[in-house]
Amino acid sequence: MEAMPLQSILQKAIRDEGPLRFDDYVEQALYHPKFGYYRRPVQRVGRSEDSDFYTASSIDRLFGPLLIEACRSLLPCPPGECSFIEIGAEPDKGVLDGIEHPFAAVETLGYGDAFTGCDRPCVVFSNELFDAQPFRRFHFRNGSWQEGFVEVESDRLIESFRPVEDADALPFPAYTPAEPYTLDWPQRAEELCAQLLQKDWQGLWLCMDYGLDREVLLNERPEGTARSYSRHRQSNALLERPGECDLTCHICWNSLEDQLVKNSFSQLQRQTQEAFFMHHSTALIQQILTDAPGQFSQDRQSLKELLHPSHLGSRFQALSGLRFKTP
Repeated sequence: MEAMPLQSILQKAIRDEGPLRFDDYVEQALYHPKFGYYRRPVQRVGRSEDSDFYTASSIDRLFGPLLIEACRSLLPCPPGECSFIEIGAEPDKGVLDGIEHPFAAVETLGYGDAFTGCDRPCVVFSNELFDAQPFRRFHFRNGSWQEGFVEVESDRLIESFRPVEDADALPFPAYTPAEPYTLDWPQRAEELCAQLLQKDWQGLWLCMDYGLDREVLLNERPEGTARSYSRHRQSNALLERPGECDLTCHICWNSLEDQLVKNSFSQLQRQTQEAFFMHHSTALIQQILTDAPGQFSQDRQSLKELLHPSHLGSRFQALSGLRFKTP
């Protein structure tokens, strides 16, 4: 079988320069300037058989209005005094596109676009931005940690392992899990969070994503959380068809929360998507539930998908925090 363009590029780079650390491989697979998964001009998000996955923002009939109401609830000032800045949006598919909104301005930044801060108070929002970041792989075998790399063997990409000689080099707290244990560590997600928070801006931080607590990642996921997604199918084959599939792992919520505290954010809240909207978008939800009783309602159907635990309601969580400068 003929190798994919990016696979050929990676194979040559590995032969010329040596094995790639796993997060460097994922970075190329997702963000190579021409052949990376998030750089190619293809449909990724949606329900059609040509897309790879769908998320809350795919339910664009309701997600944007619910988000606006939640921002009204969380902001200590009128939305009209704030900009709404979405980071990591799909091309031409911002969550507020085509929706009447109360904000002073709306700015949509795609994957890799630079966020430089904001002069007025703002809402900095992201949906599944952090699970789309490269991650490192570690394996605990024979009483020690090894880190995953990608090499070439017989024109195939394979994973290899190198001992971690110094526990201080681990990006997570040193510990001894029950072995064998595989840990996919979202270090780049934490680094991106820190970069965004350190910019000059004040207002509301709101990110929606899927992840786990640190202790769960370290002790209760022995096979790791990294997955490949293509055409709505999940796979553990992380080295197949690089650039053609989404690669992702669960983020560590505690790492993001630590960064918010470190950067002077207060009133931190982390809730399931269901609880977040039920708490902060109550009036709109009640209106949808009581409108046209006894008749089919597309809005009620969409609301069920967004909130019900068996759909998206419990899989995703929302993390928010406030930072306003004192005069």
